[in-house]
Amino acid sequence: MFVPCDENGNILEDPNWETFKGYTDRFYVLDKQFKTVKEKVLFKGFSIRTESKKTFVGIEGYEIEISMLPKIKMKIEDLANDWNHIELTEAAIKQIGI
Repeated sequence: MFVPCDENGNILEDPNWETFKGYTDRFYVLDKQFKTVKEKVLFKGFSIRTESKKTFVGIEGYEIEISMLPKIKMKIEDLANDWNHIELTEAAIKQIGI
């Protein structure tokens, strides 16, 4: 996983405290959920951005629209070969057993 997602594959954004004024319980639930799934992300540095009902995932200035990913058919090996500067997170290193 490149960015935090729920169990249905929906992208989760870091909850903004200002958005939840008066709804502290809801904020803390979403914040805990976000932090828990963020620990499962495989690569460091990826980000998400939403604009005009389109969601983009990116790293270091390169972005691609999420809906285009299935059409590209890029594999993890392709990322490793093309972007050898991408770092694994602690969760990924633990899963691999390095």
